[in-house]
Amino acid sequence: MKKLLCISLTFILFSCNSTQKPIELSLKIISQGNLYGNGQEQIEEQQRVLTSQEDWINLKKKIISTGKSSNDLPNLSIDFKERILIVLFDKQQTTGGHSIEIVESEQTPDKIIFKYRKSHPEGMATSVMTQPYYLASIIKTERKIVFEEIK
Repeated sequence: MKKLLCISLTFILFSCNSTQKPIELSLKIISQGNLYGNGQEQIEEQQRVLTSQEDWINLKKKIISTGKSSNDLPNLSIDFKERILIVLFDKQQTTGGHSIEIVESEQTPDKIIFKYRKSHPEGMATSVMTQPYYLASIIKTERKIVFEEIK
């Protein structure tokens, strides 16, 4: 009986998983909306991570270069020692009513997966050139960040 108990306890101890705990992401939306116009900002469709103040300043200059974004970006500085910036841009659209946003996230020991969704208007929409975007910050991490589109 003692052998059976020892074997059972050993099995339970070794079956415990020592994977890394999920970190608190603290996803904080910076800005979400649309750029308007015919692409003067020269921002391509992308999903990426910004890790430096210089990259953030350069992107912000592009976004506000025409003054035609649907949401004014706050005059804000991100502490890249503590946080990183998640950047999503859809391609240019010929009508209004489009959007892009992160809808969920998953964590593994070596990566964080951000799942995002693009929304498009059903039926008639305004005839205007738009480019949906989504900017959010998270706590700095060394894990690889992956983006997956949910259709």
